[in-house]
Amino acid sequence: MTIAGEPPAPRKLKMKLEIRGVSKTFQSKRGILTAFEPIDLDIREGEFVCLLGPSGCGKSTLLNIIAGLDKPTRGEVRVDGRVITRAGTERVMIFQNAALFPWLNVFDNVKFGLNMIGVAKPERQVIARRYLQMVHLAEFERAFVHELSGGMKQRVAIARALALDPAILLMDEPFGALDAQTRDVLHDELQTIWANTRKTIVFVTHNVREAVVLGDRVIVLSARPARIKQEFGIDLPRPRQIESYAVVDRARAISALLKDDTRASQRDVAASVLQELEAQMVGDDVL
Repeated sequence: MTIAGEPPAPRKLKMKLEIRGVSKTFQSKRGILTAFEPIDLDIREGEFVCLLGPSGCGKSTLLNIIAGLDKPTRGEVRVDGRVITRAGTERVMIFQNAALFPWLNVFDNVKFGLNMIGVAKPERQVIARRYLQMVHLAEFERAFVHELSGGMKQRVAIARALALDPAILLMDEPFGALDAQTRDVLHDELQTIWANTRKTIVFVTHNVREAVVLGDRVIVLSARPARIKQEFGIDLPRPRQIESYAVVDRARAISALLKDDTRASQRDVAASVLQELEAQMVGDDVL
């Protein structure tokens, strides 16, 4: 087990995830829409990588492709050298909405995936309790979803994902809807979980400081059609705090890079809305 604040021992990391020439286009009312241009990215085993970019640049779409929930228009994604063709339990997604089953209590929510893959009942119980302890919810195992706070729901979702022992944990803005205080607590807990499990994590966020607090690397995507604009290695000691001077300083440099693309993204969204309104007006005139 890694002690909080102690840097991990140096080790050779093998390549876990390879993204090769992946692009995605959609058919829209305005024609072909390119979400992102061909992207190449390597992620090593045990890395914590944050994807950061302006709203609508395709971060979540790329994560869905890695998960096997969507297919690229071109290119391929490999895990341990094997091309991904569908979803699998070695890649588990955590969404912004915890997506828990309200008719199940916390314990049964965490066990659900284990039951689906045929893990024996005694083992399911041991595994579920282990991860509920890891996220500090052991005393709430009989509580139902409506009895939990937003932060507690996300901790249950993390425990459910970890119970499947995935090689890669994919997190799509999981703390985006939480208040600042709860989010800061979960930043601490996620850093501890990552230090103790060494899962490979790909984390999508629009929060620059969050990316600096959590990531070994921050991959900055441009406005749509997105491309990798720049990578930032984050070598700050852990655990990191969102208000620390070092985090703020790194975040300032990344924010400056993002500013122009954020404006471009906002202009693109405004133009899209205007075109839709104009199309509706023309349709109304025809009628």
